[in-house]
Amino acid sequence: MLYVLIWISFAIIFIMFLLSFKKYLESKKTYLFVWSLGLFIGAIAVLSFYIFLAFKSSFAFYIYYYLGGGLTPAVLGLGSMYLLGKKRLYTISLYLTIILSIIVLIFLSQSHIIYANFNNLINYFNGKIQLNNTISPNGSGVLLLGSWVVPIAISNTLGSIELIGVALYSTIKAFKRRVFDRIFWGLLILTVSVFLIASLSTIARLFTPVIFWPSMAIGWLIFFVGFMNL
Repeated sequence: MLYVLIWISFAIIFIMFLLSFKKYLESKKTYLFVWSLGLFIGAIAVLSFYIFLAFKSSFAFYIYYYLGGGLTPAVLGLGSMYLLGKKRLYTISLYLTIILSIIVLIFLSQSHIIYANFNNLINYFNGKIQLNNTISPNGSGVLLLGSWVVPIAISNTLGSIELIGVALYSTIKAFKRRVFDRIFWGLLILTVSVFLIASLSTIARLFTPVIFWPSMAIGWLIFFVGFMNL
């Protein structure tokens, strides 16, 4: 069942990538290109997680952690800043994203795997054991805690704030103008989905690990519904 949820998440993200890139080719709007890039990175991250589980690949796990934790939220957030259309803001966001991606890569490359947790996570997905509170289905607990945690946390937070902030700003702006069109509802649904993904992921890590992948699949599905209305 958990493997199915991983593939569902991958399929949803990859379909969004294809649709976003198709829209970009038609309109040549920069925010669509950046969103396409972010969605493609997210899809590769989920695929890497499956490869890690299927082949017990530590390299694939690092790729998953870097792309999923270090890049996807930040790049999607950058796309939202381009959607906002304020040059100063998206320029600052672009530089921050580039700098953070390099810092995350450097620090993450110096991290170390706790192989007991590495193997336990694989065994959990194969239905052999239950996870304890030192590890989460998203891979938290596999890497030994170190300085890499800070830049990844900053990158995640930056991307989430940009995504939610721009969506909320645009939604409130449309609400004040009493313009309740498809874009309004799309942005509102996007806001809910990003908040859902961020909050349920945190809850899963801290309290109920088993809900992580179901919440990710549901969160990305809601994101997809919002995306289709933009």
